Amino acid sequence: DIVLSPYRPECRYLIGAELDYPEIKGKFSIPSIYYVNEEVNSGHFNAVEFSLCYNQLAYTQLAEGGRLGLIPKIGVLDIEEFKKYQVKNMIIGGINKVRFKKFIDPKEFSGIIRLNNVKKIKNIFHLLTECEFNDSKGGRATGEFITELITS
Repeated sequence: DIVLSPYRPECRYLIGAELDYPEIKGKFSIPSIYYVNEEVNSGHFNAVEFSLCYNQLAYTQLAEGGRLGLIPKIGVLDIEEFKKYQVKNMIIGGINKVRFKKFIDPKEFSGIIRLNNVKKIKNIFHLLTECEFNDSKGGRATGEFITELITS
């Protein structure tokens, strides 16, 4: 709840997560797409949901990994520090190789993020990740993200 507090309740798609550093796995549900009218709703997970779900799971990975001191070069990041940085100082700095292999049913699906590397340049941590979302019917989407944490 703390990690997803910046999101409107109807846009909190992550319903559970399990950290097994350097990976985090999450369960998601998107009951309805909020930005289109129901009559034009495609009914499948697309680039907007991909980014939102990635962001929610990445926030959770950073909050929990930081709390436990698991993320190289960052060290311990308590929840108050995390909250201070979360909205204004964490950004998606790059999205690469996003592929939608087969439609994902947004009602129930899972995702995984693997943190591959952390680079620090001046006061910016660059977290290089790869992610995948899939459902029980073979739906699948993959991509690579760079999440940036800007410290003072």
